[in-house]
This record gives sequence, structure tokens and C-alpha cells, in this order.
Amino acid sequence: MDLGLTEIQKMLQESSRNFLEENCTMDFIRAMESDDIWDYDEIWKNMSEMGLGLVL
Repeated sequence: MDLGLTEIQKMLQESSRNFLEENCTMDFIRAMESDDIWDYDEIWKNMSEMGLGLVL
């Protein structure tokens, strides 16, 4: 039994990782945390444009 990721899962993993590295940097997360601002509309919009919103 193969428990490894399929090629599609690997592509999803890579595109998700790239998206988060570009859009959710540690500076961004710290700013959101310290300002108590939890407005993720732009991130959700960008994720949905990539089709990632369907996965979540």
C-alpha cells in the first residue's frame, strides 16, 4: 500500500506552500496578531482565485 502523496497532492502542497510563503509571512502574522486585526478577505480572495478555497 502506497501512503505517499499523489502527483496532484504534491502539486497542491507546493502551490499552497508558495502561496503562504508569499502572502502570510511572519511579519504579516505578527502584525495581524499585535493589532488584533483578523481581516483575511484579501488572502481568501487570492486563495479562491487559485482554487485553494475549494480544498479547505
